[in-house]
Amino acid sequence: MSLAFALVVIHYRDPAAVDLLLADSQVWEQPPGTTFVVDNSSDFVSQHPFEVTVIRPSANVGYGAAANAGIRAARVRGYDFVLLVTQDCWLEPHASAILLDAFVFDELTAVAAPLLAYRDRPTVVFSAGGVVSPVGRTTHPASGCAVSDFEQSERQPIEWADGACLMLRARAFEEVGGFDPAYFLYVEEVDLQLRLRLAGHRILVVPQARGWQSPGNYTTYLKYRNLTYFTRKFPGHFDRWPWARQLYIDSRGALLGRSRHSPAWGLRGYLDAARSRMGPPPKSLFRK
Repeated sequence: MSLAFALVVIHYRDPAAVDLLLADSQVWEQPPGTTFVVDNSSDFVSQHPFEVTVIRPSANVGYGAAANAGIRAARVRGYDFVLLVTQDCWLEPHASAILLDAFVFDELTAVAAPLLAYRDRPTVVFSAGGVVSPVGRTTHPASGCAVSDFEQSERQPIEWADGACLMLRARAFEEVGGFDPAYFLYVEEVDLQLRLRLAGHRILVVPQARGWQSPGNYTTYLKYRNLTYFTRKFPGHFDRWPWARQLYIDSRGALLGRSRHSPAWGLRGYLDAARSRMGPPPKSLFRK
């Protein structure tokens, strides 16, 4: 049984990467039925002979809002499944077909994700699924393992999958309200998949589907702002005052020269979340 899917690509200031990704998608074992590029920097122009719909928000709206726009457009076209990827993600030719297979006989599956390796270290795992600690900290337990360790692994339930590549059941995505755009960048996929699991859906990693990505720079400000916002959204799920515990750890690490995280930026991130000041990160510590 073959399921059709739409491809949604989130773009920001790297048209060449998107062009390569779109060209590759046409030679996948199962190519997308249609493609949407959500252009957060308004500098992508499709040069491809196949249909590509470019969605241009009025400004850089961040990952979550861009993904919501792309998935809404796919739903209008009648697609029940959407492969959501960031521009830095590459996939093996058979990955999309393998991910779709995870949905065929399981109505509870809402997300299927590939095993992700580092693009600059293709034999090293970046993520085989993530976990969330009692204080709301997100980690990839398999990071640093060898890709070959997963050659015989079957698909399995996980807490969350990295937002670089997610095959989504659009109906379940809509049921829980989609991505929360307040995060702007990072953690929004963890938030979404927690809501999906609380609603009774399943998140799967499918190690036989492989992809590669280049993880971004998770700044100190976003680390604290997102941690505070995320844990406050789900009272009872996480320990209280997680940011204070993390601030102590990072402040001690900074004094000892062992941490790159600035306590000042961490405190700014906490205060902005506490005051519901979300959106694009500030460019200066003391300005909006």
